Amino acid sequence: MRPLLLPLLLLWAIGAARADDALARVKARGVLRVATDATYQPFEFVEDGEVRGFDRDIGDAIGNALGVRVRWTSMEWAGVLPAVTTDKADLVLSG
Repeated sequence: MRPLLLPLLLLWAIGAARADDALARVKARGVLRVATDATYQPFEFVEDGEVRGFDRDIGDAIGNALGVRVRWTSMEWAGVLPAVTTDKADLVLSG
């Protein structure tokens, strides 16, 4: 068990540093970019051209807690996770 402790601690520290960097970028930008596949009512759906639903409420609450606006982008499921890895979104909330 001890031989795994140091590598695990290093991975945790790297992950925590990356999360701090991501949070700092969101706050500096003033916008939390959320990707979703808005086809799973009641979690998320499009109504009158706006993403609505339970996930929208959660995302807006996160943005409010951070003191930033929230920009929602609805896309096909296949593009949701790649949106985060290509820096087109900061967070995925979908279903």
